[in-house]
Amino acid sequence: MESWLLALCTLLAMSTGRLRTSGAGANNVTSWYRGCYNYTNLAPSKQMFQTSKLIEPAICAKYCLQESFDLTVLLSETDCFCINESKTFWTLSNYHSAHSNDNLLNSNSSRTGNFTSRDKFSFSTGCISRCNGFVCLSYGDKEGKMAVYQAVGPYIRNLSLTLIADQVQTNEPFMLEVCGYLAGPAESANSAGTLIAVNLSYALVKIHWDRVNYSSQNVTVISNGFFSYSPVWNYTEPGKYLITVLADNQISREEKNISVVVLDPAPTALEVKLIQMTEQIPSCIPFDVDEMDPLEKVFKGVAYSFEAFVAMGIDLNFYWYFSDDNSTHSSTNLQNCSEFQQMDCLLDTVSHTFQHEGIHQVTVNVSNRYDWIQKTIYVAVVKESLSSLTFQPRRGYHVAVGENLTLELELFTTIRQLLVFDITFETGMTHRHTLSDHSPAV
Repeated sequence: MESWLLALCTLLAMSTGRLRTSGAGANNVTSWYRGCYNYTNLAPSKQMFQTSKLIEPAICAKYCLQESFDLTVLLSETDCFCINESKTFWTLSNYHSAHSNDNLLNSNSSRTGNFTSRDKFSFSTGCISRCNGFVCLSYGDKEGKMAVYQAVGPYIRNLSLTLIADQVQTNEPFMLEVCGYLAGPAESANSAGTLIAVNLSYALVKIHWDRVNYSSQNVTVISNGFFSYSPVWNYTEPGKYLITVLADNQISREEKNISVVVLDPAPTALEVKLIQMTEQIPSCIPFDVDEMDPLEKVFKGVAYSFEAFVAMGIDLNFYWYFSDDNSTHSSTNLQNCSEFQQMDCLLDTVSHTFQHEGIHQVTVNVSNRYDWIQKTIYVAVVKESLSSLTFQPRRGYHVAVGENLTLELELFTTIRQLLVFDITFETGMTHRHTLSDHSPAV
């Protein structure tokens, strides 16, 4: 069991030598592993992470970075803590105090015979090296030596998952977007010499789609540490699934889960609407209607388009009914729709001309082998009317020369937005006024 405890550590100055902040070589990249150092005189001071098993330096580094520390220190294979470099003086362990560890690790000379550079590092510093294949990481020895790492390193810091689908349906492919990034550049591991043969330019992403099925892919990590992977999957049975994604770059691993509800592609969320331009909408309804109910307005004898749309579904059948003349219309959408035909598969459009005034119903039923859904809208049908035009001066028929004349007009119409008045007062003097739903009364 892991627990955060108070560590008993106070680091004392044994030398004025400071940790290097850049790695050896021309790349000038800060080394993730900073070296092996001595410590003495323990006293309560810093927060520590302890486990009963081998701890990963990446886990300690990630925690320290989240807590705004510069460094993470591994006292042993099971104990680590965080500290800020600006408040600490260090000394290199053993007899290498005059050399930085970055230079020491990248030196080609060997004083230890047949040891490799990895072996020489562990031997010469006094810290413990634990290797798994080509991955070798250093730990303190519990007896005065500690392994120091930057809090920022080439480990996987974050992983995010996004479903690229509004609805996930059985037997329909969907995309899962996996994005992640490293806390620091991959070069910071190699520049320290601790992971010479390890390739951190890719991350292995493994996705468990359910308890049985999984897929995996080596994903390239670009120079800024970002990587992404967008696999496509489909489920054959409805239900709730937990997708687990694991990303591994050999020195760290991150896990993320996302739940997805998979539905049979029955038609859902049916919408029916009338498609019309402003001039095709009657300006008034000349008979009583229930103003509480949504109502579309159309002209008698004019062809209108109606559109029905569902949020999801496959192999859909659309059935239309118009109550004014009891006419029907049916259609079947495209089968086996491609990704670029999804809108066409969920949509149906019909044209209808109403021949009778009054309130009429338009009913649409959408069905497939899984289920059906139905919706009705109401339409008020009126004639295009213009009649009973009268006008008179507002102040009578006696007007003085130079006095403004105001006329009051009255008429009955259902096409107000289409009307234009031309009023001639005398030869060569004509006033034009356009009526619309927003124009002032005249």
